[in-house]
Amino acid sequence: MLTPALHTTPELLQALLAKLPRRPGIYQMQDSAGKIIYIGKAKDIQKRVRSYFKAELTHPKTRALVNRICHIDPIVTHSETEALVLEQNLIKQHRPMYNISLKDDKSYSYIYLSAHPSPQIAIGKRVDKALNIHTFGPYPSGSSAREAYALVQKLFMLRTCSDIEFNSRSRPCLEYQIGRCTAPCTQMVSSDDYQAQCAMAAKFLNGDTAALAQKFTAQMEAAADALNFELAAQLRDKLQMLSRLRANQSAEQQKGEADVWAIAHKFGQTVLYVIHIRGGRMLGGQAYYDQSDLSEQSLAELLSEYLAHYYFQRDHTPPKEIIGSLALDDANALEVLLRNQHGKTITYKHQVREQRAQWLSMASLNVAQALAQKVSSAALQYSRLEALEKTLSISIESIEGFDISHTQGEETKASCVAFDRQGINKKRYQLYNIKQAAAGDDYAAMREVLTRRYSKKTSEELPTLIVIDGGKGQLNIAKEVFALLHPTYSGLLGLSKGEGRKAGLETLHTMADEHFELGSDSPALQLLNLVRDEAHRFARHHHTKARDKKRGQSILERIPNLGPNRRRALLTHFGGLHGLLGASQAEIAAVKSIGPQLAHTLYQVIHG
Repeated sequence: MLTPALHTTPELLQALLAKLPRRPGIYQMQDSAGKIIYIGKAKDIQKRVRSYFKAELTHPKTRALVNRICHIDPIVTHSETEALVLEQNLIKQHRPMYNISLKDDKSYSYIYLSAHPSPQIAIGKRVDKALNIHTFGPYPSGSSAREAYALVQKLFMLRTCSDIEFNSRSRPCLEYQIGRCTAPCTQMVSSDDYQAQCAMAAKFLNGDTAALAQKFTAQMEAAADALNFELAAQLRDKLQMLSRLRANQSAEQQKGEADVWAIAHKFGQTVLYVIHIRGGRMLGGQAYYDQSDLSEQSLAELLSEYLAHYYFQRDHTPPKEIIGSLALDDANALEVLLRNQHGKTITYKHQVREQRAQWLSMASLNVAQALAQKVSSAALQYSRLEALEKTLSISIESIEGFDISHTQGEETKASCVAFDRQGINKKRYQLYNIKQAAAGDDYAAMREVLTRRYSKKTSEELPTLIVIDGGKGQLNIAKEVFALLHPTYSGLLGLSKGEGRKAGLETLHTMADEHFELGSDSPALQLLNLVRDEAHRFARHHHTKARDKKRGQSILERIPNLGPNRRRALLTHFGGLHGLLGASQAEIAAVKSIGPQLAHTLYQVIHG
């Protein structure tokens, strides 16, 4: 019942590359036997993984790795820093053969202050404890250690030169001239003052940064009021780096043991994702797939079956807490069975707060991503296409779908999305600014976009099937357009929403004025719904973006309880909207006057 999805052919691997998420996280590369051979991190998983498949790879290790890849399993995180910590945990657990540099603590980076009377600050991979130096770390990557090192150097101006250089100095070096060192080598700073600088740096590296952040904020606001924008920008950049170091990382800094489960269902596909938390650390996750008929049971009942199978039939030892995305009617019975089976008290929870809510949010994020990949996978796409061909009695090479999006006629956009036998074909996507149709007239907008799309195309260039989001009215407009442009074309199909606008109850309308329903479990209808939903998403995204730009309205202004002062605090703290978009929920919550609840709302609005 619970079988991990494993892609073992190059064709499916290429299809998977296009479905990888454009979000921060980690990716696990596996060979033909399902063994993890490399684990990496990325700000953008899809972009990073695609870089491995460039035409020319110069490094022999990379070429050898790529030749062995048969499957890539992503895990999405809330921020890049969480991805760094998760990467560390997974590498130490699985020890992939191509992750040589991060297999044990010896390869991690440390920052240290030497035992000299005027201590040197430096970065090291191997720290000799016999030298009686102060060490800080380990840092999960060299880049994060270098970032902290550079920030400390800017903030506290400690020396970085070796003891030999320090003892031979007769005048200050360039570091002093550019404001990176107070030059204790030539007594430009007293020994007591330099020791105070080192003490402050040590407190900062140990995480005591709140007072420093307040100091920088006050200085930045004072500089801005004095119109010293260059200094204000420098302080803003320091605050941004400080914020990243201060953020409470949900993948590492908490205690607890739990298995966190999330389940989702769409288009006849069910995906369940489990994340394992041990000692406060996320040790990885796994997606499982099922094609159960939900007409007989609910998602909660399915989740209960999965849990029973996982902990009993497969004999996985459960932690003290099992966290799920749904309430279970038989939760008490499940707890009793688990206690009898494993001899310890185990609780099931679905309403959680704070750190556990972060874990559940991450599981939900990953199950949604896994479901999206499953729904749009190449193999599933082909089976749906076959079903649609059988339903319509035609051979389909390509499909294009259209939708109109506006807000009471404002900034009307029309989208055209394209599918072929391999799935989504974004190269043929097109967005149209509706210019001629009257505001709010969806029929006129559909007439305009179809005319612009197909007026210059030959009959050979037309797609096999054109899906119109709408009922008879929209379809009739399309028929009028094609009667003028391509009178012999017969591939128009209207898709209207059913009762209560529920998915699975849609009605199909053909050019022959026939209409029929396929049922929610029909693969043919699932493909048409996928085309319709993608057209709606594409049009809606660009309409919202254009509308907000026209109104001069930031996305922040649409969030309840986020007034001008809080918006100013956010933009000041992160240096603008771009910095805010890259922040984790914990980093947002750390901003003064925001708090966890508003940060959660803000993060959900920004990232959908």
